[in-house]
Amino acid sequence: MVMHIQRPLQTTARAVVIAVVIAALSACAGYYRDNEKRTLGQIADDTAIQAILKTRLVGDAWVDGLQINTDVYKGVVTLEGMVDSREEYKRALEIARSTHGVRKVIDKLMMNPYATH
Repeated sequence: MVMHIQRPLQTTARAVVIAVVIAALSACAGYYRDNEKRTLGQIADDTAIQAILKTRLVGDAWVDGLQINTDVYKGVVTLEGMVDSREEYKRALEIARSTHGVRKVIDKLMMNPYATH
């Protein structure tokens, strides 16, 4: 008897999840940025690249990843923020360039004038 009750609940839950996913994908389908349309696949790829890159920056011993902002658009990464040393600067760029899916890195990093090099 319990199995008969669970199946309709599982089917209903599955239908709700599918409906939510379709609604979310529909909302993303018309995403525009800088008057240039990205496909849903490009949005997903950019989001994945950004998540991986930020995780790598924050987890690196030589980089203060919380001080570096990242933006990704069609595989092009922009790094912006303050770094405290030349080594940190080089390492942040190296991490970005070596992240899978990155086509190009735009460097807007600045040296912190108050850092004790």
